[in-house]
Formats: sequence, C-alpha cells, structure tokens
Amino acid sequence: GSCVAQVIFRASTWAMFRAAKRVLGCGSDGDAVATEESRWPCCCKRRRLGAGADLEAPAPGRGRRQPRLVDLNSAPLEQLQALPGIGKSRAEKLVELRGKGTLASLHALTALPGVSAGALEKIGKHAYLHPEKGLHGLDGAEDKDADLRLRCGRLLFGSWNVRNLGRKSLETNRARDVAAIVAEYDVIALLELRDVEVVDGLLQLLGKDRWAAALSSQVGTDHHKEVYGYLYRTAAVKLLNSQILDDADDRWVREPFLAHFKAAGGFDFVVAAVHIVWGKTIVERRKEVEALGKKLEKVKHWTGEGDIMLVGDFNLEPDDAAWSTARGAGWLPLLEDVDGLTSMVGDTHLYDNIWVHGKNTAGSEWLGVAGVIKFDQVLHFGGKKGSKEATKNAIKELSDHRPTWALFSSDKDDDWSWSSVMPLFGKAGGS
Repeated sequence: GSCVAQVIFRASTWAMFRAAKRVLGCGSDGDAVATEESRWPCCCKRRRLGAGADLEAPAPGRGRRQPRLVDLNSAPLEQLQALPGIGKSRAEKLVELRGKGTLASLHALTALPGVSAGALEKIGKHAYLHPEKGLHGLDGAEDKDADLRLRCGRLLFGSWNVRNLGRKSLETNRARDVAAIVAEYDVIALLELRDVEVVDGLLQLLGKDRWAAALSSQVGTDHHKEVYGYLYRTAAVKLLNSQILDDADDRWVREPFLAHFKAAGGFDFVVAAVHIVWGKTIVERRKEVEALGKKLEKVKHWTGEGDIMLVGDFNLEPDDAAWSTARGAGWLPLLEDVDGLTSMVGDTHLYDNIWVHGKNTAGSEWLGVAGVIKFDQVLHFGGKKGSKEATKNAIKELSDHRPTWALFSSDKDDDWSWSSVMPLFGKAGGS
C-alpha cells in the first residue's frame, strides 16, 4: 500500500533470509512489507543470561502461573514493602495512594516521598501494572511507561482480532479507541484488518516517529480477504524480517504471518500471527490447529531459535484435544481458563491466546504474567458498564474479541550458542 515502505535488509541478513527457505516454508519475498528500515542484522548469538536469570521459572501445566513480578494494584502490604526502594513507610503510602483510585501508570509512584527516577526504575524491574489499567490514565502516559519498560528490560507483547477494522473506522471514534489500546503495548499483532489504509491512520494517531508496522499480503477466500499486521514501538524492537507461511498443501484458509523481532536489550523471537478458520463445523478448526502442532513438532529438536510464539484467534479453547500435538512438542498457552478468564466479549470462551515453548520461553524470558484487556468494561459504550446494552455496543463498535498480553524480559536471551533463525523461514526437512 502507499502508506507502507518496503523493508530494506542489511546485505548479510538478506542473504541469510533468502538462503533460509527451510523447515516451515514461507511465501515469496514480496509477501510482506514494513514501515521501517531493518537496521539490526539477523546474526548469530552466544548464550548469555540477562536480568531476571535468577527468578524462579513457572512450572508447566495448569496452575503453573507463578508471577515473577508484583502487581502494584493488588499486592498486599508485605509484598510492597519488600520491593527495592519502597520499605514499610512508602508501602503504607502506596496503599493509601491506590485507595484513592486505580494506579494507571508506574509514574504515579513519583507522588510518594523520595521516589526518584532512579528509584522508579528499580521498582519497575520487580513490579508491573495490568495494561488494562492504563486505559484509565492520561494521554501520553503510555509513552512514559513504555520508556520505563525499555529501561527496565521489559517487553509487553500480545495480539488482537480487531474484527474487520478498515479505512471507514478512521471517520469514527473506533480507530481512536483501537489506537488507545495499541498504545499500551510494545508489540501487538492485529488480525482481521480489512485494508492497509487503516494501519496508516493508526500510525498517525500513535505517532509515526515512535511506531512502525509490518503488514502481510491478503489472506483468506475469494469471498473474505483480510490482512495481518504487527504494530511495534521502534525504540523497543527492530523488525528483522517477515513473511506469510508457505501453504502449498492448503492446510490453512488464512495462512499464518511470521515475523522475527529483536528487542533493544537482546531478546529476539519469532512470532506467528494466526487466525484459525471458523468453518461450518469444529472439525475444520481442529484440522488447522492440528496442522500447527505438526509444524511445531518439526522444530522441537532445533538448536536454533527457541523463542517461537503463536498468537491470535484460534477459535478453540486451549484445552481442546486438537492442541495435543502442540503440547506434546513442548508448547503451552500463557492463558488458561483460570478464575473464569475469557477472551470473548459477552460469552465464556477463551479463543485468543499466546502459545510459547514451555522451556525455551515460558521458563525463561516470560515473566509469569499474562491476561486480556477487558476494554468492554473500561471504555464507554453507552449504558451501564457491563450491561447487556454496553456489551452489545462494544461488540458492534469495536470487536467481539479482547486483546491478549504477556510481559517478557527483553534483556535476556538464552538460546544456545551460534543459533540462528535460518530454519524458520524455509522448507528443508519437509513442509
């Protein structure tokens, strides 16, 4: 589209990228475009441990979630006073502060006596706020919190099915609401975009000096086409490459869209944005999910890049039997049906998720916190919040899906020595 510029890769990266048509398989080099020149080469890396290496990894399986960070809005006094630079006196004042209303930004802590910028950074390495709370904050607070995350070695990542978001939304408040939610993230995958013009409009709202995007070519059927998009903060990550997954056997109606990112602190990861078909029956959904599992089986023994994530709208619960192959390969969902967690507005389903490798990512860079943003219960859609009227309007005006999110350590990357992503974008080893 006219709103997007072609990615310019470094020579070494481009040579590797073209030579790497192995294992997963990808479409033609022209399948994806991006809005920013790729400045970071896709190079090999030595094994190293960064911040957070001494934190306890969550155990796999249900109930594994053991947050490595303290939620400042819900943590009891004894946890707050254990934070560096807080102590008992400031912890008590913090409890008083949040008693006046939800903490929407970590910068609210500067209202406490003695909390300087340096102290705030120390706290930010051990504490967090649910990104949903940021929707209560003032305009511009998102950028301050993103800058603090960057200095603390944190990366907020997720995905959202924006349900046929297109250029017409730029004429209403819908695009502005979407931009307000996107602003809470460092990287977010958007599904079901109708065109590329709306992405240019979102970048205008977010600030093109701070944000960029990578877009797929159109995927889907002759009757329904859509586009995947990654929106990302350029200070937080660099886009190394992106491509549509090659699907010569037509296993997916909407082929997944792969992207390789590298965070400023060193953490690099490959993400596949996925939108599983709804189909006429659940059998069609299960076939596509099972095909994902078979792909993951092929990469479970790699000594290369281990941080491979699947994100998006899977149209299946995470405990469905169709996921057995993916789970057997070592991948697990960061969101599970705990305490009634749902990702759909107005119903009880958890269709949207973030799947990562249990050892390589969940037990390493993931900081143990993830969830959904219940925008339908925060933003105003007419009527009383949470009412049937407000829910109906939220679905009609914005989306029937809630964004997913997870927090990662961006200055830790523990893939083994001289690993690369070469096998991720090619066909060797079968499709």
